[in-house]
Amino acid sequence: MAASEAARAEARLAAVRIELARQVSTPSPPRADRAASPAAREHELARMKAKFMDGETAGTDLADRLRFAHQQAGKPSLDTLGSSVGYSKATLSKVFNGKMQPAWALVRKLAVEFRVPQSVLTQEWHPLWIAADTYRQKGRGPSMGVTESPATGAELAAAGPVGHTCPKCGAWVVDNTRHVGWHMAMEPGGAAPDAESIEGWNQESSEYKLLREALGTDPAP
Repeated sequence: MAASEAARAEARLAAVRIELARQVSTPSPPRADRAASPAAREHELARMKAKFMDGETAGTDLADRLRFAHQQAGKPSLDTLGSSVGYSKATLSKVFNGKMQPAWALVRKLAVEFRVPQSVLTQEWHPLWIAADTYRQKGRGPSMGVTESPATGAELAAAGPVGHTCPKCGAWVVDNTRHVGWHMAMEPGGAAPDAESIEGWNQESSEYKLLREALGTDPAP
């Protein structure tokens, strides 16, 4: 009985390995193609910039910039502004005072209302928001408080890819747990790949080039 169960388990594992090997053998679009759109590239660049920001102060910095933009726009009343962006006066007050982490949907709407250049939204506000949100998710920052409605398919596509390149096999990884499991199934006894390794990037890769752009300088050769 035990032998038959073991045989069936081994057969299932073999089938999984065959299916995974088949999926891997089908080439996926190059990483550069996946981030070909300007929106996807801006999203990836913002994510990389956020990694080098202080998450503890990013939320305060973002609130300061939102408050300054509000003043530059003529400081419309919170009632008027709330009607335009679809959020309450109390919520806007907390966001401007840095007491509440805004949803990215609200930040985008405020940028439109304040006529903030797109470059400022994507290159300055977005990295700050990502850094603050990452810090908050670790349980060390103010709560979100403002929820964002589920994104549509078009919005998700515009946001660009979310994930990282596996430094071991070069695959684009979205579900790291599943990908590590694949490595362990295909290479029993082998070392699992790092979740995201800067050292694993090739200097000619698109990720490395984006990193250099995010830092605003080229590393010394």
